[in-house]
Amino acid sequence: MWHVKIISSKINGGRVLHIDGISKYFLNYEGFVFRHEVSNLMVNGHRIEPPYIKFYNLSWLQNPDMVPSPNLI
Repeated sequence: MWHVKIISSKINGGRVLHIDGISKYFLNYEGFVFRHEVSNLMVNGHRIEPPYIKFYNLSWLQNPDMVPSPNLI
C-alpha cells in the first residue's frame, strides 16, 4: 500500500491531491519488474474505478518526462 501527496499549480487547480493505492509487481526470472498493476485507487478519500487516468485529470501520469520526487520521511 502506498500514499502520494501531490501539490502542483498545473494539476487540479493547485489543490492538494492525496492518492492512495496498492501496487503489485511482477518479476521475471532475473528479478526485474516486467509488469506493474495498480488497484484500490483512492483520490482524496474517494474510491475510483479503472481506467484511473480519466479521473482528476491524471493523464500527466503517462508522461515519460515526469520524474517523481518523493518526500522521504
